[in-house]
Amino acid sequence: MLSQSCPWGDEGEPLSISFARLRLSTTVVETFLCCVYFLKGEAEPSHFYTGFTEDLDGRLKHHSSGGDPHMAKYSPWRIKTAIASTDRERVLGFERYFKSPLTSGRAFARKRL
Repeated sequence: MLSQSCPWGDEGEPLSISFARLRLSTTVVETFLCCVYFLKGEAEPSHFYTGFTEDLDGRLKHHSSGGDPHMAKYSPWRIKTAIASTDRERVLGFERYFKSPLTSGRAFARKRL
């Protein structure tokens, strides 16, 4: 049975996403969740950022603490949406789709997510 914590809680609520546990008879297999996430600047709500991570809490702290100079001017950041899966390649594909100006992904993300 697959169990996982939901990464998108209420606004301001601490988020936690690390791994899913898959129990097969007596063996426990840990499968890391990957996610594509959409951040919204609290200081500048019109600024969004799309990224990929296997550690959502860590990435949010990194972005909000000024770990990336380009993003520091819009911090603190809040998670607007996160899409998680154990399929790393699929999540990376989502990230490319949502970041690409050549597809409708960027427009879809801004309008719908």
